[in-house]
Amino acid sequence: MFESAVQKMATTQVETVNTGADKAKLAAAGALVIVALAAFYMLGKQGALVQWAVLLVGLAAAVGVFFCIRNRAAVDRVWKRCVA
Repeated sequence: MFESAVQKMATTQVETVNTGADKAKLAAAGALVIVALAAFYMLGKQGALVQWAVLLVGLAAAVGVFFCIRNRAAVDRVWKRCVA
């Protein structure tokens, strides 16, 4: 009973971020984070409310693009390797 469950869970399939669309979305999400941070510092004379609004909108856009990636499991593995 347990052997069949273990065999079904074990797989040799490797998931990578290999589609051009996923790579472009990942790059776009990273670029949005960088642009949001740059805009935050560039809008220092506009006031704190504008700075924080631009930062939050930019980060929300980056998160939205990130969650559009179809193969997030592979992205999560790459992220864990980079952070570790």
